[in-house]
Amino acid sequence: MITFLARITHQKGPRYFLDAAVEVLKEFPKARFVVAGSGDLFGEVIEHVARMKLSAKFHFTGFLRGSEIDRIWAMTDVYVMPSVSEPFGITPLEAVQAGVPVIISKQSGVAEVMPNAIKVDFWRTDQLAKEICRLLH
Repeated sequence: MITFLARITHQKGPRYFLDAAVEVLKEFPKARFVVAGSGDLFGEVIEHVARMKLSAKFHFTGFLRGSEIDRIWAMTDVYVMPSVSEPFGITPLEAVQAGVPVIISKQSGVAEVMPNAIKVDFWRTDQLAKEICRLLH
């Protein structure tokens, strides 16, 4: 299970997560993707997944808090934060604390304090997919 947990806004890069998922599914057809959060692009992201005919591969949780987030981390194999612009971003730290490997964008502020996290340019969905697959292997 590959998780995106953030506000569903342009700033957080959900479309890049969706584009990478298409590539991951070529190598891991049984993979499942979780989009956890809410925001102004929530409906658009759901519609995009439906247009791609991938609804069976995606789970949309809406906004989560507390123990709900803990349950997501317990089921997650890879956490992805492909932020376009992120002053910091606490969710990668929460994922690491839960023992979940993270892939973050080089454009996020948290990249500066996470030297061991895998970092990719947010627009490089091919590289993002490659790193997700590498971790799943």
